[in-house]
Amino acid sequence: MITCFIEYRIDPGKLDLFEQYARNWGEIIRDVVVNWLAILRLMRALILLLMA
Repeated sequence: MITCFIEYRIDPGKLDLFEQYARNWGEIIRDVVVNWLAILRLMRALILLLMA
């Protein structure tokens, strides 16, 4: 497992921009995980097919 810690220094005048950034980041991570799960499922199916 890889863990990443990020420290932010947020300009109080740009809090709304940071909130949008945080929402976008969450969506990007979700999409990446979904894509990886799909790839792993395809790889598993291919391996099972080749072993049959």
